[in-house]
Amino acid sequence: MISRLRNKIIQGLWIAGVLFWLHAPAWCQTPDEHVDQILYVNATHPQASDQNPGSQALPFKTIGRAAAAAVANNANQVGTKVLIGAGTYRESIYLLKNGRETDAPIVFEAAGEVIVSGSDVWTGWQSVSGNNVWAHAWPYAWGLAPAPSGWEPYVTLADIVRRREMVFVNGTALDQALSYSELQAGRFYVDENAQTLYIQPTGNIPISGAAVEVAVRPELFYASGKNNLVLRGIIFQHANTALDQRAVKFYDSSNILVEDCQFRWNNWGGLGLELARNVTARRNGANHNGGAGIVTYKTRTLLFEDNETSYNNWRGMKGGFTGWAVAGKKNLLTHGGIFLRHKSYANQTHGIWFDSDCENISVDEADFCSNLEIGIYLEINQGPLTIENSRIFWNKYGILIANSARVNLKGNNIHGNAASQIMVSGLDDAARLETNWETGAQMGLRAEQAAWMNNVVVSTEAKQFLVSTTLSPPLWRHFVDSFTSDRNIWLKPQETNAFEIAGGDPINFEAWQLTTRQDGNSVFAYFRCSDPTQDDF
Repeated sequence: MISRLRNKIIQGLWIAGVLFWLHAPAWCQTPDEHVDQILYVNATHPQASDQNPGSQALPFKTIGRAAAAAVANNANQVGTKVLIGAGTYRESIYLLKNGRETDAPIVFEAAGEVIVSGSDVWTGWQSVSGNNVWAHAWPYAWGLAPAPSGWEPYVTLADIVRRREMVFVNGTALDQALSYSELQAGRFYVDENAQTLYIQPTGNIPISGAAVEVAVRPELFYASGKNNLVLRGIIFQHANTALDQRAVKFYDSSNILVEDCQFRWNNWGGLGLELARNVTARRNGANHNGGAGIVTYKTRTLLFEDNETSYNNWRGMKGGFTGWAVAGKKNLLTHGGIFLRHKSYANQTHGIWFDSDCENISVDEADFCSNLEIGIYLEINQGPLTIENSRIFWNKYGILIANSARVNLKGNNIHGNAASQIMVSGLDDAARLETNWETGAQMGLRAEQAAWMNNVVVSTEAKQFLVSTTLSPPLWRHFVDSFTSDRNIWLKPQETNAFEIAGGDPINFEAWQLTTRQDGNSVFAYFRCSDPTQDDF
């Protein structure tokens, strides 16, 4: 029965998907990449100089110099491609609004492995002890980053979360200690009073032959007020971004294409998009960043395809900061977004978070796995938000619907999440107020008008709920009265009650059907997992 039902589900979803794409709007206008001039950057070329004309024979030495030339071309309506030769470029690149912008495109494209790095290689280390501890003069006094406006008194930030120092030995990050006494193999410590950096590499790495990179630049790429801008094939790493900042940021810009780029091992955020319009991002990775992988804020019309945001929030985790402003992919105030085949694995926070005033969102064929907190967090949104054909598994919670309306779950596999597969929550006794950032209209938002169809929802342990809630009985009743759920497969390994409703003890499937008046054509079964760690049901 389950096999036949699954086949019908797949057939129905395929037809629905075709109809959606046939009638879907042109979400994003990618930049016209027709260019009138190619500028060459090649730091390893023997004739490279920023005094050169930027030709293939006489290339620029830095990307920043080429960016300045491209901005000047743009003012004269000359489209420019900056072709960057392989190498590591230790610099920051700025394209600032100057009031003379045109629609002429600017393309930054890697020709080989191109790394834009926030770190410098430091030499001249002095031995401190026989325990492989080495010292270097430290010329900075960054101190603790201040808490961003509006965070206090809601968030308490440990000192380690507010630091921004990073050291890499032969490409491997050292862990930061906050006192000299905490030094051990694989750690570093900055003594700002003594103006000294101490490192203790792992094992017996000879310091004379090691590449010791120290992060010193907070921004790697920043563009404001630009149109028709492309980043392609570039690695951005080691930015010592302060708390809640991004290594790469687009501000008040439109028609942006970011593809085949990597944003990795930055102290806080990898990629940021603020007040951006018509953004396409495909085949990018924002992994191993100290805070969020990718953050979008007040954006309109996004198309994200085949991106990954995994293993993020390592710095936040050190201080117990695992929510509030971080996720593998954090979306705030997003109007119009398609997220296809997105992956978020093993973040020390949420997998993906749609936070406040998000509407017209589609997540399709995505994976959110093994995240410390919530796989998909939907908070204070008017919707619609559609999650379909996706896998959400091995998180603390699978999907959390918090004061969000019109949440559609279609054809997903939601399983093995430690506390609950689907959690419905919100304020205890009222809607939550939110303002539409584009129209200024005020909205009272609560969990309502949800539709769950053709999903496979599995608890792999008896203690895991299939559905749970924190709503008060009146708000739960409001949710249920506007709720549609059918043709789902609900599975649980033991004969324990699998559903939690407001104001009562957990209930079984028959009671769930009775109290919700839903899932009349759904399937429920107790079962044994052959190997739940391998998705074997």
